[in-house]
Amino acid sequence: MIPSLEKGLTLFVQDLLDDLNRLIGPVYLVGGALRDCVRDGPFLSRDLNILVPRPLTECSELLLENGYESVVVGTRHNSLLLPLKRQDHPNTVEISTFRHRPGQKPTITEDLRHRDITANAMAYKWPDGPLYDPFDGQADLAARRVRFVDGSDTLEGDPPRGMRFFRFLFELDGYPDDADVQHAEQVKLPASYGKRFRGEMDRIFDLPLQSIRQRGLFLRMFESQSVKSMLPELEALRIVQEESDNSADARQSCLDMLLQLDDRYLEDRIPLFDLRWASLLHELGKAVCTVERDASGALDYPGYEEETIRLMGNVFKRLSFSNRRSRRIESLVRNLWLFNLNPTERSMKRLLENNVPMEGVFQLVWSKCRVHANLKSVDRREIDENFFQILRRCKVLRKELSRISSHELALSGGDMLDLVRLPPGPWLSQLQEWLVDWVMVDLHRNQRKPLEDQVTAWMLSQNDLFSTQKYK
Repeated sequence: MIPSLEKGLTLFVQDLLDDLNRLIGPVYLVGGALRDCVRDGPFLSRDLNILVPRPLTECSELLLENGYESVVVGTRHNSLLLPLKRQDHPNTVEISTFRHRPGQKPTITEDLRHRDITANAMAYKWPDGPLYDPFDGQADLAARRVRFVDGSDTLEGDPPRGMRFFRFLFELDGYPDDADVQHAEQVKLPASYGKRFRGEMDRIFDLPLQSIRQRGLFLRMFESQSVKSMLPELEALRIVQEESDNSADARQSCLDMLLQLDDRYLEDRIPLFDLRWASLLHELGKAVCTVERDASGALDYPGYEEETIRLMGNVFKRLSFSNRRSRRIESLVRNLWLFNLNPTERSMKRLLENNVPMEGVFQLVWSKCRVHANLKSVDRREIDENFFQILRRCKVLRKELSRISSHELALSGGDMLDLVRLPPGPWLSQLQEWLVDWVMVDLHRNQRKPLEDQVTAWMLSQNDLFSTQKYK
């Protein structure tokens, strides 16, 4: 085994590949796992991709006979999915057979010709090689070059590869081949590819997108025919003026807002890609509403909020969003409209009580305020200070609302009196609060025996109390 694979693949993955090679081999490792390891990095992909020359029906029978509980047909006609019962990556193995051109023999090299970019057109015969690399993918990875395997022909029959090309540019922080990036920009996606488009955008929206080059390529991607064909509502915002004294349009403001968001300030319940979808879609209704001026002379679009919700529904349906995600993104947008960076304590508590991702809402508000401040050439330091103060308030409120009461302790006040053997007094409430603080570090601590041990520890720390009080 080459050193980069031994270093990059966990022992679990190595043992799994050994077992699959024994049962249905020879096995060829391809895809993200191989690409990550060739880059001398850890295996980060959620799926493990392998190729086998054996017929898939035979593979399925052998796996089921040898203890693998379920094997299902993959989304592609020549693939099987082997689910793994584990939380860590990988949690799925995709098993595929060799693709080949009409009249050509199904070989590993022939299959690699059908792949998207050169960095993915590599295969490693498990466990001792060799490494097949007919299109110099290893050299491209080292130089961070992103190239199609066969120029524009790579896109024939699989148009979403244009969006995958952009995704790999962001994932690898790579440099595109000029001709290939033009091919990727020119691909127009039919409506039938909505779900795959959304899947690629989710993966892109989940990336940091922090470097200047990444941001430039990101904006270039939004000029592509794929994005324009799949998000015509966003394209319509080009005609919407964002500020009366500035030439910026609403579409560009939404993109600027999206690029400011990251996951540093998010709690676990809200994924970054949903936050970015909310920022991208939150002004769609302005393109279909008549512009007016309010009393201060600022531009206004009466009724755009409900039009936005309607148009968002069209986008969700076209791109096959789940109902749960649709509701979450809609909730983020509605609350973005309601709040500023000076929320009341009551309104923040209401967000928490309604299970709305509060930090996500205020990061959207913060990002929008920063974009507008930039349009007006306003110093953004005060905006940032207000946002960080809100984050601190969020943390305090979340802790307060999730804090258990002394009555919820697994040890009652009477039990504590029996253990301590002192007359009731202020010390009891102090002990209960001390125990609550201890339990809040880990709610699994709220059990009788651990709490009794903590009462004993508390007694030993209260020398003054026990020297002045008399036992019963």
